[in-house]
Amino acid sequence: MAANRQSEEKGHRLYRALLRRSIVENQDVTKEITILEAVKEAKLDEARFKQDFADHASLKADLERQGEDAPPVHVGFYNIAVTDGHGRTVYLDQQFQPSMVEGAIDYLSNNQLKKTKPNDILTYIKTHGPTPLIEVQRVFDLPSKDALAELKRLEKTGNAKPTTIAGAPFWSS
Repeated sequence: MAANRQSEEKGHRLYRALLRRSIVENQDVTKEITILEAVKEAKLDEARFKQDFADHASLKADLERQGEDAPPVHVGFYNIAVTDGHGRTVYLDQQFQPSMVEGAIDYLSNNQLKKTKPNDILTYIKTHGPTPLIEVQRVFDLPSKDALAELKRLEKTGNAKPTTIAGAPFWSS
């Protein structure tokens, strides 16, 4: 929430960086040093983040307001719940392919939403930070060899650099 005060995009990047550190790298994301490393990765203003992060009363108020406009959803262990905001909800259990979520959105919108899909891998990794091959495959609906070839091409042009995180390759801009 403190990061979202700088921008929703930066808040998303911080969340992603912390989630990766916790799940993939097995780091303790409750430690200040780990949080601040993620803050730098997300390109947040560190001084402002520290000030906002220390404002416990304001963060608590933000937390209490969270979800005020959210529709009610069934409590269960679904992986994804997609709602139209007007009483119709689709629950997807064990579905991790973007096409399945897209299908639920199409169904709920009666195919009325204009679809946008990223078409530039470099812009995607610039926006989202360190990105694994499997994510590039799924987001861009590419076979593994094609996704890898494009990432290698970006490496050769100096636009992307690979790194290994928890034994798996990730690419950054």
